[in-house]
Amino acid sequence: IGGVDVPALGFAIGIERLVDYLEEKKILKTEQTDYPIIAGVDEAGRGALAGPIIVAAVILPTGFQNPLIQDSKILNPSQRKRAYRLVKKEALEYNIIAKSAREVEIKNPLAATKEAMAETLANLKNKPDLCLVDGQEKIVMEGFKIVSVVGGDRRSINIAAASIVAKHGICDLHRQTYEPIKSLLKPDCDKKKLRE
Repeated sequence: IGGVDVPALGFAIGIERLVDYLEEKKILKTEQTDYPIIAGVDEAGRGALAGPIIVAAVILPTGFQNPLIQDSKILNPSQRKRAYRLVKKEALEYNIIAKSAREVEIKNPLAATKEAMAETLANLKNKPDLCLVDGQEKIVMEGFKIVSVVGGDRRSINIAAASIVAKHGICDLHRQTYEPIKSLLKPDCDKKKLRE
């Protein structure tokens, strides 16, 4: 396609992802022994039509474990509230950055999320030895070791803690320029047609 060898490109991307996966697996295996200060980073709201994007960075004490701290999506509201209180109490530090619905609309959800992730790490008082970020997008910051971890909120307690804090911060303001909200707000909106 347009002079690009698509199979070769796909293979190269696959190899790059495999290398990333092996690196993240190795780091997750040794994270508690090799890196004394670890920040977990996650977001809430990026895929939603409602509200801002909230990004949290959390530094837990080395070796901290608690079965309640896991991916916020699998906790019920009561468990999430208890988990949030526990993270607030036990964390060495946490930081939250919110990108308003308007900022998200202007920048796009991915760009706003990456910007918020960089900001939340830069604002930590304790500089982490390692930053574990949920997802596959690359976050690059000078002086920070940052590893993206696919499914990180289920694979790292540090990311799980960040997912709980971020989820707690979500509110329900609509992103009015996104579909279907945008069409629903028009005075001449044919709601029957939208349902089809």
